[in-house]
Amino acid sequence: MSESNYSDKSASKPDRLVISVQQKGESLRYRLEREQNGKKGSFDVSLTIGGDIFESDAAGVVTAEWKGDQLVIKTLYNPGQDRQSDQVETWSLSPDGKRLTDDMHIHPPNNGSEVHVRRVLDKQP
Repeated sequence: MSESNYSDKSASKPDRLVISVQQKGESLRYRLEREQNGKKGSFDVSLTIGGDIFESDAAGVVTAEWKGDQLVIKTLYNPGQDRQSDQVETWSLSPDGKRLTDDMHIHPPNNGSEVHVRRVLDKQP
């Protein structure tokens, strides 16, 4: 968390964040677990990079595509509703493969101000 940046006034910094990633070829699976103020939440995503969307109530409508050596993950929440929002995450891996940087831009409902968060996660043994 010390390398992450939650300085945006609308950003919500979790007490605990774990993203478990499995990638083989174009197959991507990840699980996000978050805890804040004693409340826990999690969701799982399983998709093909550059392929069809993944959709669930918890994760939203998710797509992923490569942009060079970065993975761009787009998520749409509440599509077609007045509280529709989206986020774009750009994942990059350190050269040694031990650190994932997630540069996230969140577009809240009703054209609210964009929220920018930079999350840095270290690989756990």
